[in-house]
Amino acid sequence: MLTIRAAENKDSTRIMALVKTVLDGLGMELDPDGIDSDLSDIAGNYVAAGGLFVILQDEKGEIVGTAGLMRINDRQCELRKMYFLPEVRGQGWGESLLDFLIDSAGKLGFDEIHLETNNTFRAAIGLYLKVGFEPKEEGASSDVRCDLAFCLGLENYRRPAELRELNIIR
Repeated sequence: MLTIRAAENKDSTRIMALVKTVLDGLGMELDPDGIDSDLSDIAGNYVAAGGLFVILQDEKGEIVGTAGLMRINDRQCELRKMYFLPEVRGQGWGESLLDFLIDSAGKLGFDEIHLETNNTFRAAIGLYLKVGFEPKEEGASSDVRCDLAFCLGLENYRRPAELRELNIIR
């Protein structure tokens, strides 16, 4: 079983290492001074701004997954940095983490979740579509790493029938 907990700034180095590992595997680069600069101050960029950032840990305490909800405005947030190490992909953890994040978005007062991704993340895109995210006509922002954009109105969320159980540390 994996454990989910709130990330802290002291986790930033390990989180960046995980993101770098995932991106390296796709021929992409970590950009700590650009698109990934939010990871240098998780407390300020996510939590203090009204969002959250969580990590998934294995039994040894190793970070195997990450994800955050960054506040856009009072009703909208952006799903960011949802990454998993290869060894935990394809086991249903993405569905469980996404369910946790969608539930958390509602509790934080958001009613829409936006996200941008790259077309190489086929499994993630399939998951987003399965639970009710819809492609945005305007596409992704100018970020060179992302070429697709999606939006989910929480009222349109289609919760998967079966989810892996996460040990949640509050």
